[in-house]
Amino acid sequence: MSHVCHYCKKEIRDRDELVTASKWLSIRPYHYRCYDLAIQEIETIGNNEKPLNNIPNTVISIVMLVVAVYFLATAALGSVGDLLGVLSLYPIIMRLISYFRYERSLPAFVENKR
Repeated sequence: MSHVCHYCKKEIRDRDELVTASKWLSIRPYHYRCYDLAIQEIETIGNNEKPLNNIPNTVISIVMLVVAVYFLATAALGSVGDLLGVLSLYPIIMRLISYFRYERSLPAFVENKR
């Protein structure tokens, strides 16, 4: 399955050049160069897309998973803790959707990209 860059409308060939970015509930695939250009064009407060498939976001997803399990498995903070547990599942769900929808179907690296 091929994925098309949201910015330049060209095919993304491997995970090495893929950046998936989220803005609220939408996930968009970009080439890493196109993502940099798109971010420079729309740098306004509240109108920025956050990359999903990078190391910091993966670490945040793991931390949020621990927080969600803690609040949902214990009675900490009562119903407020349950609400915090459910809300902390958001970055985990977005990261999983990004992986299964875009990254999994692409090869890790393609030698000849031209």
